[in-house]
Amino acid sequence: MRRLSLLLLVLLVPLAAACSNDTLSVDPVARAAETTGKTDTMHMSMKMRIVAPGMGPVRMSADGAFDNAARRGSMTMDMSDFARQIPGGAPADPKLWRGREVFDFSKRPVIYMSFPFMTRALPGSKPWIRIDLEQLAGRMGLDLGALMQSGQSNPAQQLDYLRSVTGDLKELGKGTVRGVSTTHYRGTVDLEDYVKLVPEARRKSARKTIEQLEKTMRGRSTYPVDVWVDSSDQVRRMAFDMTSDTPNGMVTTKMQMDLFDFGAPVNVDLPAKSQTMDFRELTGKAG
Repeated sequence: MRRLSLLLLVLLVPLAAACSNDTLSVDPVARAAETTGKTDTMHMSMKMRIVAPGMGPVRMSADGAFDNAARRGSMTMDMSDFARQIPGGAPADPKLWRGREVFDFSKRPVIYMSFPFMTRALPGSKPWIRIDLEQLAGRMGLDLGALMQSGQSNPAQQLDYLRSVTGDLKELGKGTVRGVSTTHYRGTVDLEDYVKLVPEARRKSARKTIEQLEKTMRGRSTYPVDVWVDSSDQVRRMAFDMTSDTPNGMVTTKMQMDLFDFGAPVNVDLPAKSQTMDFRELTGKAG
């Protein structure tokens, strides 16, 4: 159970962070990523399919709202499909796998997670788990903190990576996403090119993080992506498949994310301190 919780954490944390800079590009997808990343607020709906050793395929979904100006956001998440991976007992209850995630990067990169399966069985636990990403990154040998704080917070780090789509971009035609007319593109994200887009003062930190990502991708620095862009140069949908090499084996992730309601009012409330426990305390209780 603890192994599954940690795997989920590794998969979900990157959904809360991104960075941006002032580089301009003539590429329609890169330009759209820049435009979208500068929007004050937005909403998101995501679907994900995960295949990992000993579990899967499993599906999860999330819906959220993000205040990029305040660098805060929240998501409701349904991971009830993971209950099928539990042989029996209380953890097999799908209701325990529905919860929320809140992130606050206004001062330092911190996320809060509330999932009953993570805490209900532990004595003295509280409903929210507080995770300091800088501390977690240090324990994992990553330098994520500096990269996450280097710019504006967005629904997914993948959005900012779209700025590094390579020159093999193809236009596949028109499509409609949530009632909005879009142009469908297919291209390749190049993480090596992404490092070059980061401001020089932050490039060393970005390089260390990208190197870690490339290790999980078995040395590869590129992956294919589909993107739907509207007439206002905003990303309305992105979809990609990615394979990562984790300590527990290969994990394949298939994700589709829709972005909408740009500029609509968003209010993100942080969990009360009395209702939170630190992630280190959780892992300690779990043995």
